Amino acid sequence: PLPPHVTPADYAPIARACHREDFEVFEQEEAARLYVGPFLGELLDTVRHAAGQPPARSGPCTWQKPGGPREPKLFLYASHDYGVGPLAAALGAPFGTWPDVGSFLLLEVLRHAASGEVSLRLTRNSEVVPSFLGLQAAGAGGMVPWADAMPQLAARALDSDGSPLPGS
Repeated sequence: PLPPHVTPADYAPIARACHREDFEVFEQEEAARLYVGPFLGELLDTVRHAAGQPPARSGPCTWQKPGGPREPKLFLYASHDYGVGPLAAALGAPFGTWPDVGSFLLLEVLRHAASGEVSLRLTRNSEVVPSFLGLQAAGAGGMVPWADAMPQLAARALDSDGSPLPGS
């Protein structure tokens, strides 16, 4: 609740100013890419591994350990608003306002049982995102074909040292 002498009309411009000062820069894809690019490189290699593809980065995936599980089913990354907001922006699906407490992104790698076709789906706060990585998802299921998504994700990712990925 607001203090007794502060009205919602008083608070609104303060909230907008805070948003511009602290978060608006992350709605710009390039600024977000520089902030989360190395993590996107890790994420790119993770989804490539899940789809049976070789890594894109020069170094090994940080989660791959000799003798460890060959194909993990779930990767969980935890962050706060200064992580999830820029990640959403770098994926081309910004929140639009400061992410609420408990906000999340879910990136799924899905393989069609019959055709074997691989697709990605992005969910933001329990809602399928209709467009991400500059691509329109197909239908209500929010699926973006692997072949379309990978070049877009690779273009946004950075190697662990902050350099562009080889071939991007």
